[in-house]
Amino acid sequence: MLRHVAQILRDELILLGGDEFAIILQHIRDPGQAEAVAQRIIERVAHPIPYQDTHCHVSASIGLARPEELGTTTDASALVALLDQADSALYAAKHAGRNHWLWAPPEL
Repeated sequence: MLRHVAQILRDELILLGGDEFAIILQHIRDPGQAEAVAQRIIERVAHPIPYQDTHCHVSASIGLARPEELGTTTDASALVALLDQADSALYAAKHAGRNHWLWAPPEL
């Protein structure tokens, strides 16, 4: 199942471990476009996946983070902070019932 999901995400994918992936949408500036990508991934992953003599059902939860929240820095710690924000939003989406995407809240 994970191979099938990874196939869907392969073009812009970073495997973080287990069943968590990161996708960097570096050419998207409009939050609405990021939301559309997230929704499209959720819908594609939700299709039944053939496995041996059955079909498996998988859900996807997605956390989105805005790089502009980090300012102009591009060092490794900023990227780690961005992934941490996305990860927090991911877990909030999972707790919201799965098959959801959520934005990380702006840092105050």
